[in-house]
Amino acid sequence: MSNNIKKKLNKIKKNYENNPGDATAMHQFYDRIIRLSTNSSDELFARKKPKENWSKYKTEEEYEKSLTDSITFSNKFTEEQKKSLDVIIFNRANSDGVISGYIAWDYVTDGGSLSNDVKVFSSNPNFQKFGVAKEIKALEKFITGKNVIIVDLSYNKDTLEFVNNIAKFFIFIDNHAAIGVSELPYAHSTDTGSKNFANHAACAAVWKFFYPDIPVSYVVQSIDSGDAKLYLSYLPDPDPINLALAVKFTKNQTKPEYNTNPVTLFRDLHAFLTDGTSLQALNFLAVLGQVMSRYGENMKLEVATKATKAVFKTQGKDYNVTVLNYSQPGLLKRVAKYMASQNPDTDFSVIWFYNYRERAFDVTLTTSHRPGSTVDLVKIAKSLGGQGFKDTAHFKFPGLPGDIDKLIKI
Repeated sequence: MSNNIKKKLNKIKKNYENNPGDATAMHQFYDRIIRLSTNSSDELFARKKPKENWSKYKTEEEYEKSLTDSITFSNKFTEEQKKSLDVIIFNRANSDGVISGYIAWDYVTDGGSLSNDVKVFSSNPNFQKFGVAKEIKALEKFITGKNVIIVDLSYNKDTLEFVNNIAKFFIFIDNHAAIGVSELPYAHSTDTGSKNFANHAACAAVWKFFYPDIPVSYVVQSIDSGDAKLYLSYLPDPDPINLALAVKFTKNQTKPEYNTNPVTLFRDLHAFLTDGTSLQALNFLAVLGQVMSRYGENMKLEVATKATKAVFKTQGKDYNVTVLNYSQPGLLKRVAKYMASQNPDTDFSVIWFYNYRERAFDVTLTTSHRPGSTVDLVKIAKSLGGQGFKDTAHFKFPGLPGDIDKLIKI
């Protein structure tokens, strides 16, 4: 260890020892140690070579070329139009949505350094096919006469036309397929919901909208890889990275102000992402996420052993599945994917729980995320009033607790 690194480590330790009982000081202590170690690397941390090369794009060059459509959409608008945006509406539910919102905010406000009055709102996806989404109606007074961008929110054509009619200027960027949306001149979708191909998450398209001539940052590429199932082999495993990003920012339960004031979230995220290079930020998240992932893996295995084989019943067909009654959101996707991957003789996994407040079953369907899966989860979920993507779908089934037998037969 060089003397310079020893000095920095001793300084970090002394700062922490001034107030070792403070939780914030403790988090800063460990963050700084990880930052110190990861900043010493000038290369991306290599991931374990997969048994099968599923990578959608084998090199960064291929990845960049694949974003031509997003660049074409960006070039329809001037820098003045992009800088004029004063209302940002984003999906708060996941890293793709949060990073998409952050990219827009960072561009318009120059990392928060400009004093322009930009309103930022988080919202929820709405998969209704027709009519104006209630989430947008609730923001009508903030949208009217403004320059608006909506990112990573699955609103239908009726909703987008409503916004376009009341806003001064409007841009919509998403990765969910909706009827007629691609025809709108102010809308761009990468369509990761397609069964046949996974193109890109919304964050990659948002990056290229604002920065068409700049390569997508590594953190954004990683989120894109995980969200759109690109399996980019030249990047570290995206799952631990997404986990670390969620714990620190996207779903940080110790920072309730992130929910009430998204700008606070964006400012903290900006401070993290600009403290060094994009490569260093990604490597930091990779290391932190691996530590967190070990705990998550242990919990996943403990929970997944409770799963059992069953038959999932629909009007058109019965499916052999692995099923589990479980509701912890932080581990649900991880457990669901593991259940599916460990039971290749089944069609997919089913995780359900009963929501007494809504008097409905909350059901998640998941495949093992292996390319080439023939089960159309989106079609199944839509037949039951839900929505989803190629490998994960979700729906709610109204009924009483005993009505689970209508869906699942053990």
